[in-house]
Amino acid sequence: MEGSLDKPSVAGFKSKHKIQEIHQKRSKLASEVVLMRRERDAKKNESKRLRHRVTGKSRDLEVESANYGELAKKKLAEGKEEIEFVMRGQLLRVLDNIKADPKIYPEILKQLAEKNPIKFKSEREVERYLESATTDADAVGVAKLIDLTLGSGTFRTLSFLDKKGDSAKSVFKLLKHNIEGASFEKQVERGHYLNLLETYGVQWNLEKVSRDSVQNFFDANGGTLDGVHIETSVEEKKDVANKKTTKIGRVIIKAPQDYDWRELIHFGGTTKQDSETSVGGFGEGLKVASFVLLKDQGATTVRAASRDWELEYYFDSVASESYRKPVKGLHAKKRTRDSEPGNYLEIVFEGEDADKKVKVFEEARELFFSSQNPDFWGASFDNKATGGFKVLSPDLKQKYSHLQRQTGRLYLAGQRTHFDSRDKWENVSDLNIWTWKKIQPKDRDRGMITRQEMGKDVIPLIVESMSIEQLKKSVYDFKDLWDGLEYFNTSYTLLESIVDRLAKEKINLQFEKQYLASDLPFGDTWIGDALVSKGFKLCVPFLKKIGMKGATEQFKEWQSHDRTEATSAENSKISILQKAAKILGLSDDELKEVWIFSAREENSVMHGQYNPMFYWMAREALNEPFSDALHTYVHEAAHKEGPHGNAKFDYTLQDYIQRIHRFILDHKKEWDLLEGEWKTTNK
Repeated sequence: MEGSLDKPSVAGFKSKHKIQEIHQKRSKLASEVVLMRRERDAKKNESKRLRHRVTGKSRDLEVESANYGELAKKKLAEGKEEIEFVMRGQLLRVLDNIKADPKIYPEILKQLAEKNPIKFKSEREVERYLESATTDADAVGVAKLIDLTLGSGTFRTLSFLDKKGDSAKSVFKLLKHNIEGASFEKQVERGHYLNLLETYGVQWNLEKVSRDSVQNFFDANGGTLDGVHIETSVEEKKDVANKKTTKIGRVIIKAPQDYDWRELIHFGGTTKQDSETSVGGFGEGLKVASFVLLKDQGATTVRAASRDWELEYYFDSVASESYRKPVKGLHAKKRTRDSEPGNYLEIVFEGEDADKKVKVFEEARELFFSSQNPDFWGASFDNKATGGFKVLSPDLKQKYSHLQRQTGRLYLAGQRTHFDSRDKWENVSDLNIWTWKKIQPKDRDRGMITRQEMGKDVIPLIVESMSIEQLKKSVYDFKDLWDGLEYFNTSYTLLESIVDRLAKEKINLQFEKQYLASDLPFGDTWIGDALVSKGFKLCVPFLKKIGMKGATEQFKEWQSHDRTEATSAENSKISILQKAAKILGLSDDELKEVWIFSAREENSVMHGQYNPMFYWMAREALNEPFSDALHTYVHEAAHKEGPHGNAKFDYTLQDYIQRIHRFILDHKKEWDLLEGEWKTTNK
């Protein structure tokens, strides 16, 4: 518009005398320019005719001709400047007329606010912007904004308004036509490119596509699939001409909620960004899922619908002006339909494996919470604001076999998520565990949560929401696993966190006598084995914090014996042991008195115990073969160097055993005599 004499830049303005004045000036200026050009051409022709005779005169005429040309340019520039000034003044008057119209002005405010959400947060902000336009430059800026927003030529249409309002009805009709013709909805109805080229390198398998598709319904339905229906069918289409049969698989997912079609068009278009319970939030799930379904998974139709609209995704050529070479991209087309409550997603597959693809969508229901999902049945604990878990009791495959451990699943915000591996679903030890809210930054691939994140984010969220009574109950729910939990596993970490909270409150629980917290020093496996052989169950050590008896304490109790009177036969055997020990080279201070106790009566697995003043020996040990009884005796003698696990004890005991072996080999007759004496005493 600005600076062009060829366009009717001021036509239609209400100030008719100004328009007439401009036209007169324009005509006068044009006439002057024509006359000047004619006079200049005449002078040039005259100059050419006289050049060969009057050189000096010709040069003067050329200079004069050039001056006329410069003068014409100056006059033209002055005329354009004057017209532009008048035009800008007219833009302000058009703006005043817009503001004064009770019907058109609100529509302008509405359209500018809706279509410029980044620039204007409300219609009130648009109004303040228009009210602040008081200069010619401001008016030009407003005119450009209106044309860019509502379509080129819209402001020119508005220039037909006059103060009397005679033209308002016609102008409003033209304005609505401009707006609707340029509306985004109309563009989508014709087919809209989603800026996703077919070369986009996204790699989703069909399981992930189905999961993402169902997840949209799950989130919109309040974090449950109750009320969401997944309908599938497979039929055969016969091609009579080619004598072929093709499978047609159809998936329809229905839900009762309504939503706006615009959420399916834009990347980032979502209502879930600030939700604590929705897994999604990038506003790209269905767009990318449709892309993969159509491009890689053999889908022929991907269609979504709600209320009075339906939207279908498809591939089509991208406009040549938008990309450097011929290529296809993902498009969407909106259609109207008879209004129906709720919404649905329809996917159609075609091919020999259409039935298998449909089945993947059927199985996707298992990946989300619903009242029909058995992973959530019989929960040990569940808090709808945080999360919960279900302890999986071990299976006993054979009467005397070790317990067969079960593995469970992880759900974040009610959606199954990979744990510590992107390839496995069922690898959470001894548990199903879930949260009802997001617990970490969103992951586009809904990929996995690590073991560290489980311990840092998931478990604390759940445990901190438990009451004291719920904590107590959960400890007993783990009863079948007390003696089998493995360090670093999720179940171990969870139970330890529960116990730590109880211990912090100084709460002790009651445990049956056969359960012992395994607090034995490293290396004392023989003690643990001995306890297990007597029917005790060695449990995770942290249970000692809340009242479970420790294995060490039980072992110490075994060390408190009741001395019994030795029989004559037992005294004879003690003498034989001391004689043999002396032959082995033990010193006199190691040849201590032996006190007798009954391991059977005390329910003890111990056959001997060191005391600085004497040795305890079980009556049962003296009834064993000579070599075994001698091993027990020298074992207690070696304890003068320290307890089990002490290096000096280990070295001394090893030395004594080697001496026994050498004695048997090098002094076989003496050994046979002692062994014979031992056997005779038994009789």
